[in-house]
Amino acid sequence: MHRTTRGFPVLFIDDNSAVIEVADRAMKKVFPEANVVYIQSVESAKTYLEKPENIAYGVYPKLILLDIHLPDRTDGWYLLDFLRNHPKWRLTPVVMLTSSDDDMDVLESYRQGASSFIGKPDSYIHWQDCLRAIRNYWYDAVKTV
Repeated sequence: MHRTTRGFPVLFIDDNSAVIEVADRAMKKVFPEANVVYIQSVESAKTYLEKPENIAYGVYPKLILLDIHLPDRTDGWYLLDFLRNHPKWRLTPVVMLTSSDDDMDVLESYRQGASSFIGKPDSYIHWQDCLRAIRNYWYDAVKTV
């Protein structure tokens, strides 16, 4: 599927600056259509998503990549719950992208409405592979709202 939009808005939420740096490099290489906003906390993500100008002008993500373990008093599941109960974000695909490989984290993510659960890559090459797969599915294969 070819998109004619000027970009594919992605919200990437992770508290680790090193992860953001390597993900950004890989994203630019394998998913150049993505217009990525990087945010490092749940509260900052909520603030960004609730900005009146973003809502008024239709500037909102078509895909959210969300870590589970964040530094706030809350975590990725708290934000996922917020998204799934918000009329504007309820249908936005949320990919849990986390270093956890705990089956309970996988179960909880899907129970709360995650669209998918992906283990966080451990090298730049693996980041490219991971983000290429995300691009192939969420940008090329499926239609998002």
